[in-house]
Amino acid sequence: MISYEAHEVTPGHIELRLSGELVIGAETAKVRACLSPLVEKFAQVTVDLKSLRRIDSTGIGVLVMAYAKARNHGHRLLATNVGGTVRDTLLLVKLLAVLDPECMTPQAA
Repeated sequence: MISYEAHEVTPGHIELRLSGELVIGAETAKVRACLSPLVEKFAQVTVDLKSLRRIDSTGIGVLVMAYAKARNHGHRLLATNVGGTVRDTLLLVKLLAVLDPECMTPQAA
């Protein structure tokens, strides 16, 4: 099960906090439906993954879709607070360096 909450950080920047599991199911489709218009509207969308416990290929697809859509609109999608198995999974599929470039600096490693 996944829950999510969005709040505007500054004009043009919104944060979406995800909690639970971003895995195949109806809830993940709701996250996709929420995230899609955000990346079109806001210049920067930050996805806070601190409370995300698990992600599967469906969840990865949601993030990739949002990233591509943001780029197509000249916007940015970033991830923050990526840890645990979610971090391991995003590293494995080479998505972490794209969504959280700072995590790949020597200080963060």
